[in-house]
Amino acid sequence: MVVPGLSNGDLALLTIVRKSYPAWFMGIIGAAGALTAMVPAAILILAAATLFAKNFYREMFAPNMTDAQVEKLARVMVIVITLIALYFAIYSSTTLVNLLLLGYAGVTQFLPGVLFGLYGVV
Repeated sequence: MVVPGLSNGDLALLTIVRKSYPAWFMGIIGAAGALTAMVPAAILILAAATLFAKNFYREMFAPNMTDAQVEKLARVMVIVITLIALYFAIYSSTTLVNLLLLGYAGVTQFLPGVLFGLYGVV
């Protein structure tokens, strides 16, 4: 309603900021948007790298790995997973969104069992 004829609704906030504020303020809005995307992504990448190194690689291929070796592998996997996620974000952004939705939907499948287990309703 504020910007009539806007073809892409995802750009409404940026269009209003561009028309209402100086150019440097658009940089602040862009930086805030980038930060809000990086925080959850960092948590997901750290969790995925740790799970891969500790629960998959050590269990399947190297059961004698020390914790220090697992830590080094997890640090390398952070870079690998970040590059894979960056590739998907640039070349196939819908795939990345579908993977996140699938992961969150999978976690919500456990909610009834957890609630029934906590309250002993079974």
